[in-house]
Amino acid sequence: MMWANKWSIAGSFSVDGTLKSGSSCCATGELSSIAFSDSRGFTLGLDMGALEFVMVGFQNTQGRAVTTASICVDGFPDSHESAVVDIQTNWHLVLLARGTVLESRIGPFVAETGWELGLFGAGIEIRKGVSASAVFDINEDIVSIGGVMGSFVSVSCNLGTFQAKSVLDVTLKSLGRDALPITSMMLSVGVGFGF
Repeated sequence: MMWANKWSIAGSFSVDGTLKSGSSCCATGELSSIAFSDSRGFTLGLDMGALEFVMVGFQNTQGRAVTTASICVDGFPDSHESAVVDIQTNWHLVLLARGTVLESRIGPFVAETGWELGLFGAGIEIRKGVSASAVFDINEDIVSIGGVMGSFVSVSCNLGTFQAKSVLDVTLKSLGRDALPITSMMLSVGVGFGF
């Protein structure tokens, strides 16, 4: 599960739109940040003790960007209005390496915390925008690729070759192009078997 998922995006739009009265207009503006709703996905991991490799995936996550749009109509001065733009992440994949720095054991229970580094890719669809007086379609697809750094805390229970584990991942920094996660937290819960 992912939540507190906010991304930065650097882009502008200049598109045709329709006033709510039915007349044609144009809309221009800039996008700077996206807030995504909570989402559920999958996690696959390979735990090698102090080092763990993980793949995390999400699909069809809904989001929105709030911006100021300039609405232009022939023969009238431009109006500047607050607008909400609908955004969807069609796919989001993260490959992480987690390194344990501190570990505590009590019987079969293990608590760990440490660093994580990874790569991410996401297919983001920028859809429709709505302001007080107009509706406009942006219809732009972007693929965002970059790297993430963060930390994690995990608690697991090891019974022989069986393991149940819960991990909280926190993104602290990201690098890349087009759109980047500013903050995000992921909670993974799963079971596995040693070999």
